[in-house]
Amino acid sequence: MIVGLATVQFVIGNVVEPRLMGGSLNLSPLVVLLSLVLWGSLWGIVGMILSVPITAIVMIIFSRFPGTRPIAMLLSGDGQLKTDSNSLPEKRLTLPC
Repeated sequence: MIVGLATVQFVIGNVVEPRLMGGSLNLSPLVVLLSLVLWGSLWGIVGMILSVPITAIVMIIFSRFPGTRPIAMLLSGDGQLKTDSNSLPEKRLTLPC
């Protein structure tokens, strides 16, 4: 019974959750696991809880600058960035006549 429960917990924690979180946030499952390790080693339990949101924020920030856009593409799950600057509405200054 204990081995069965441990196996189910291992599969859900290491396969299912990273895949679901990565799919909804466009993060690679490997990146989700590595961010969990990195932020968990830096900040402990709080870092583990905040690891995915912090990594998603970092990916969004990296996608906004041309120099760091390749890093954001590596962090993404499918190599496509949803925050493409071409899709943003253009703001124009209109002066009253």
